[in-house]
Order: sequence, then C-alpha cells, then structure tokens
Amino acid sequence: MPLENTPIVETHSLSKRLGRAVLPFDSVDMSVRRADVNGFLGPNGAGKTTTLKMLVRLDPADLGNGNRRPPRAHRSARTGQDRLPDGVARLLPLPVGPREPDGRRGPLRCSLFISESTTNKGREIMKTVDTQIEIAASAERVWNVLTDFGAFPDWNPFIRRVEGSPIVGTRLEVTIQPPGHGPTTFKPTVLEADANHQLGWLGRLLLPGVFDGKHTLTIQAGGGGRSVFRQREVFTGILVPFLAGMLRDTERGFLKMNEALKQRAEAAG
Repeated sequence: MPLENTPIVETHSLSKRLGRAVLPFDSVDMSVRRADVNGFLGPNGAGKTTTLKMLVRLDPADLGNGNRRPPRAHRSARTGQDRLPDGVARLLPLPVGPREPDGRRGPLRCSLFISESTTNKGREIMKTVDTQIEIAASAERVWNVLTDFGAFPDWNPFIRRVEGSPIVGTRLEVTIQPPGHGPTTFKPTVLEADANHQLGWLGRLLLPGVFDGKHTLTIQAGGGGRSVFRQREVFTGILVPFLAGMLRDTERGFLKMNEALKQRAEAAG
C-alpha cells in the first residue's frame, strides 16, 4: 500500500460511557490517512473532544478499539499540561454553525483532526501577502510615523490601533480591520525592531500551526531623501486554505495603509 494511503488512525466500534449512558458517538468506525484533514461536526457535548482524547490515550475507551498506530500524549515539562504529539494531531474547536440574527455563530462546532504530514515534512501550508510603495520622505520620518502608535486611529485604515512598545520580545495589542470586515484584535510578539529600518511581529490564532502570521514592515532608504516601504506578511497553518477571501481583503488593507502612510509621511516634511 502506498505510504500516503496508509491509515495513521483507525477505529472500530469506538465508544465511551458516562455512567450508564452512552455518548452520541457510540460505535464509531473511521480511518484517517496520512496528510488527511477530517472534521467532526456537532453541538457542544457531542463528544468531539472526548474522541480525540481517546485516540491519544488521555481518556480510555470503554468499548471497541482504535488507533492503528497509537500516538501517545505526553506531559509538557514546562507547563505540566498534557499535549498531543507534534505532527500527529491537532484539535480545533471552530464555530461553523449558521449565524444568528445578532451575527454570532450557532451552536454547531467543528473539530478538525489533522494527521501527520499535513503541516510538516516539506508540506507546510503558506500564503504570502507582499506589497510596497515609494515615499518621498526619509527612512527616519517614515519610521517615526510607523512607531507613533497613538496616532494610528487618525490615519491608518488597516491597523486601527496598537498598544505597547516596539521592543523585541514584548507583546503588543493590535486591532486590524481589513476592508469589508469588522475589527479583530490579537496580541503578537515583537520579533524585530531595527530603528529606521524594520519592525516585525508574530501573531497567531489559538495554537501554533493553526493560523500564524509573521508581519514585517520594512523601510529601505533611497537617494534624495526618498525611501521604499514594504509591508509583507507570511501566513502559515492549517486554516490558510480556508481563509483565501480574508487574505485577499488583507492585501487590499495593506495597499490602503501603504498609501495612507505615504500621504502622512510626505505631509510631515
């Protein structure tokens, strides 16, 4: 059997009892091949998380058997918490139910089971958004505009707010608003802060490998008091293929921010 068709997980009549009751996923049969992405869809309490726990032996099954090649969870020496083996499985509770009148998602949740080879072994899922603009202002002036976070609400149409300091290792609180979307706030860690040249941070959704974004703002000094501003973000993680529309809107947001930065830096001269 070709390697890509080899099941990494198989279950036969897998069941779990709570007291005398049997959970709704009684007698589960499934097969997950290498590099597959599979989803469990159901309301809260349906047993999605419990199924994953049984597969990695955090919670024993009462009936049936599972996991043809059983990956064992292990305890982190740093946090003291049980975690799934890297590259074997990830459990993601995602709101996928129909939207309610107030805009919230309904009660359904989807748990994705990601088998090994989906995010490693040279098959990392990645998307890059890369834009640039020439500005008739010095690199120092552009840098001053970019790091004056308190003024962002006055001019920045994409990064609406930033709390914190551009110091390597610190965490920022950043609110972005791509065109056509509501505001989203996250807390990235500053990776680079080279005055008058480059500022970069890494943000992520939920857990590493789900949806990570390395955002870099680079200023390249040119002749005659001019500079080139480059805004680039590399997105990685298993959700990247499902967010193509949002990433296109993010690129539009980059372009709007670049133009607004140009106008503000040139007007300050």
